[in-house]
Amino acid sequence: MSSTPRSSPRRGEIWLTRSADNIRPVIVLSRQQAHDRLAKITVVPLSSNHRGWPDEVGFTVGEAGLRVACVAQCREIAHVPKVLLLHRIGDAAHRLPELCRGINAVIGCSG
Repeated sequence: MSSTPRSSPRRGEIWLTRSADNIRPVIVLSRQQAHDRLAKITVVPLSSNHRGWPDEVGFTVGEAGLRVACVAQCREIAHVPKVLLLHRIGDAAHRLPELCRGINAVIGCSG
């Protein structure tokens, strides 16, 4: 695990990020080619609050370095400044197809 952010987080990695009111894990979604050029990256937040919604992608304890079971909340896709990334937790790139399906459940764009 890296203790400081590198200039270019990789797609599918899970990072802790700081927001105005808390620190939470996110999964990086944006393409690697954009990371070097943009100040913000596209992420999906993780939450321990499982609601059973079709856009949620579940993660188990220990998966990709996570300490608690949680869900990726694809309905909460966001753009965050790279400078708010605190450190890398793990890699969930193998779950990207499921995350894309979760995003499609929200926006309905399967073309």
